[in-house]
Amino acid sequence: MTKKLASDKEMAERYSVSRCTIWRWVQKDIIPAPHQISRGCTRFNIEKCDERINQCGFRPVRIRNCGPHAKRDGNGWEVATT
Repeated sequence: MTKKLASDKEMAERYSVSRCTIWRWVQKDIIPAPHQISRGCTRFNIEKCDERINQCGFRPVRIRNCGPHAKRDGNGWEVATT
């Protein structure tokens, strides 16, 4: 059985970004807002987040890790070309 929900920390590790970036993506509607499980406990639907990121064409790789000829969007992320 695969895991369907993840914390902001787990999402940050999954996409190799900071927790702040995960919440910034929520604000910019790049990924869907998490579900409130209980007070102070939110969880993201992994499938929906993966789907949204794939639709946007994002490859979550920081610029400093990209090659010099990588295509980048206005938010500083490498855009998937495949």
